[in-house]
Amino acid sequence: LAVARAAGHDGIVYVSDQTHASIRRGLLSMGWDDGAIHVVPTTSDWRWSTAAVAAAVASDRGRGLSPSIVVATAGTTNTGAVDPLNELADLCATENLWLHVDGAYGAPAVLSARGRVSLAGIGRADSVAIDPHKWLFQPYDVGCVLVRQPGLLEACFTMNPEYLRDVTAGSGEVDLRNRSLELSRRSRALKIWLTFHAYGRHGLARAVDRSISLAERTQTILREDPEWEVITPAQLGVITFARSNLAPAGHIARAKALTASGYAAISTTELGGRTVFRLCLINPGTTEDDVRGTLERLASDQWQRAETTPDTAE
Repeated sequence: LAVARAAGHDGIVYVSDQTHASIRRGLLSMGWDDGAIHVVPTTSDWRWSTAAVAAAVASDRGRGLSPSIVVATAGTTNTGAVDPLNELADLCATENLWLHVDGAYGAPAVLSARGRVSLAGIGRADSVAIDPHKWLFQPYDVGCVLVRQPGLLEACFTMNPEYLRDVTAGSGEVDLRNRSLELSRRSRALKIWLTFHAYGRHGLARAVDRSISLAERTQTILREDPEWEVITPAQLGVITFARSNLAPAGHIARAKALTASGYAAISTTELGGRTVFRLCLINPGTTEDDVRGTLERLASDQWQRAETTPDTAE
């Protein structure tokens, strides 16, 4: 987003109600006014409608404002939904807007044939963000942004004071300090390189594809039990669901107790005012038996009782 601004896109930014909260925080920290962040709601499937974004852009232009950046999502945190990237790319090309795709979670799915279908159009973005510590199976403390036009990162971030000239990269080398706000930094890319070197692109693709398949299998298992309700279908390894006749507090308590038990880490979220369970099945070691065990425990009220029972061992 800093690069987009340096390239002249300094007006209204369009985000959805499912855009990751860090985007808004980043915009505000860079000096965008809150009024310049235009939230365009998603549809019932938690994806953007390109027509709605186009209407928002037209409305703002009609009010004398300057539409500048569209932030699409490739794999939303809540549901794994993917915005219509090809359609949005067409809109941005027509309206001279910068298209940023937040692929922090979902972008690595392009390694998989099925994921590539879901992410059609991502290659047309002006910039893409990826968190390799998610679906590239890395430890924390590694992130990546890809920018289509060469030289824009350097144009935005380069600094060459006299006290750094002795450590300036030579011809053909890259000064990573001139591609972000960080000056001193570790070699985060090394662990990603090592992973690709050890497993290969096809090995990682198989792991991604397995995650997608396991989420779809989880959807089938849930629909075999009438007490479970699938809220959003399996998308890029994410599925949300709820237990019939279980109050919101019950969902939260069971998820918290199950996670605290160490058996599985599961979260809750809120969709349309309803509290639901959310499974993100991207750990390549997770099995169908793990999923079944997780669902069995979430279906039992013993976890809710455990959450409210005093620990007498002390």
